[in-house]
Amino acid sequence: MLRPLTLLRFFTTSFWRSRMRTWVGGVVVVTLLAAVAIYAAFPHPAHDQAELRAIAAESRHLLARYTDRPGAVPKSQWPHEIAALHPANVIVREGAVEITTKRYFDGGSGYGFAPDKRDLGMLPACWSSLGQDMYWHGPC
Repeated sequence: MLRPLTLLRFFTTSFWRSRMRTWVGGVVVVTLLAAVAIYAAFPHPAHDQAELRAIAAESRHLLARYTDRPGAVPKSQWPHEIAALHPANVIVREGAVEITTKRYFDGGSGYGFAPDKRDLGMLPACWSSLGQDMYWHGPC
């Protein structure tokens, strides 16, 4: 039978220490790669004010164009900057435009344009301001 001290000496030899370092290093690398993949899987809003200004201008145009018939905007009619966001859908509501970039059962993630935040479809607490009358919401 092996004594605990003998086992301790066995696992503290340089061979086993190098194996443990390699194993721990591998776990760290895999954990970091997984964290990056998870971070990349969730959409993040643009913060570039020039880009937001362009999206807001196109949203204003959609709002004016679809004022008499709110609803989903066909993909073929998405303006360039909005289409570049690769949205799942674009919906014009009374006083607001919603650009859903990722759909989930809990509302997903996306942009909203509204001169008055209260006109956005979800609860006002779900939206964070990006500037230029543009807002972002994650799952809420």
